Amino acid sequence: SVFLMMFMVFAGAAYALKEGAHVRFDLVPSRLSRPKARLLDIAILLAIMVVSIVVTWKSLPLVIEAYMGGHVIYGVWEAPLWVPYAIITVGFILTALQSFAEIVKRIVISA
Repeated sequence: SVFLMMFMVFAGAAYALKEGAHVRFDLVPSRLSRPKARLLDIAILLAIMVVSIVVTWKSLPLVIEAYMGGHVIYGVWEAPLWVPYAIITVGFILTALQSFAEIVKRIVISA
């Protein structure tokens, strides 16, 4: 159940970004002109994409090491450690891809 919850959180982040369901503060964008607010939105999405790519880049070796090394989570059920690591990595890949899609969408809409 922990693995499923992890998947829901990390895959859900990309879905929330797609649906615009994430928490958003309008204090700054509401005071900007429409073009400047759109630029700010793109900059924030770009930051999300960069962070997601960095986390993916740094977590992928952990997945590979855990898989190749046969690492497990010790307990009643010795679950393979690469599974939760892979869930995190896949979630951030999805978030990076969705961020890119949102950036493209905002650029195309403004053109």
